[in-house]
Amino acid sequence: MKKTCIRRYVLSLLLTVVVGGSCLLPGFAAAQESTSSEVSLTATGDIMLARNVGKIIAKQGYDYPFRLLDGRLAAADITFGNLESPLSDKGKALYGKSVVFRGDPEMVPVLAQQGFDIVSLANNHAMDYNSEALIETITLLKENNVEPVGAGPNLTDARKAVIITRNGLRIGFLAYSDKYKTDFLIRKSFAADDDSYGVSPLDKDMILQDLKALESQVDVTVVSLHWGKEYNSSPASSDKKLAHDIIDGGAELIIGHHPHRLQGVERYKKGLIAYSLGNFVFDQKTMLYMRQSMILDVKLAPQEVVEATITPVLITDYQPAILTGSKANKLLKTIAGYCSKLNTTTSIQNDVLTIDMD
Repeated sequence: MKKTCIRRYVLSLLLTVVVGGSCLLPGFAAAQESTSSEVSLTATGDIMLARNVGKIIAKQGYDYPFRLLDGRLAAADITFGNLESPLSDKGKALYGKSVVFRGDPEMVPVLAQQGFDIVSLANNHAMDYNSEALIETITLLKENNVEPVGAGPNLTDARKAVIITRNGLRIGFLAYSDKYKTDFLIRKSFAADDDSYGVSPLDKDMILQDLKALESQVDVTVVSLHWGKEYNSSPASSDKKLAHDIIDGGAELIIGHHPHRLQGVERYKKGLIAYSLGNFVFDQKTMLYMRQSMILDVKLAPQEVVEATITPVLITDYQPAILTGSKANKLLKTIAGYCSKLNTTTSIQNDVLTIDMD
């Protein structure tokens, strides 16, 4: 696969050029793959590999959820998603929480094979099976060269940025969740603290501090936010204000998750805000919008997003599949309507929606 450490090592021998960067882990040296000043990034919505998805995986094979994508996610320089379920066989279900997820740990290498370089764990299911499952998930992800972000053994580590270098550009990732207090009885919060595992809580002052600290270390900053009200097709005014503050604070791209349906994409200054990418691998199917999804592809340059396109996706039998023809056009028109409400101009051509970046 293009993005594996082995290929980067081969490229380094051919080019005899080694630049400071990472082979997915900050601090490691990686070969420079090109002299381009742009980096392509692909982002998906919520990836939940438990419950009914887990049952069909057990019957159909570990690659089942991604079988219809034909390697599409691996084409970008960096691929990002929100991992909505810990992947572990450890831990006990959190007592008193009405919905708990835990997927098969064998799905971790599948994520790597599909091209995922980094996943957010800052969500309301990261601690569903307590710290034991979260610890194993983090360990397995790192062993398979998939970087976790937004969770850790303490608040400092949970807030720590992941920096990935591609094409000479340093891309910094931060992740936070405002869904760290839900309906469970024993543990009051999923938020990490000074000496316990958890997720990075969504707090504007904290995010702005982290952006400031990261500024001199990266060329582009991506912030993942697990936020918003479930099943709403439009972000709340408070979320829009927060997103603008984060862009003003130094981020170039915000990737949103949690509402379980698509929301619009907003062009704000030189940045881009995708308020919700919807579900991507999930078993919700009561309403059509729960199965409608999209793949966001962007090109990043120093301090800005220079291109952005949306590919329409529909989840059928727990598998995301790319839409074409009239079905693609119908969903893209819906997404374009959401974007229009955010004063973002778009165009549709060849089954893809393009964001006007001017």
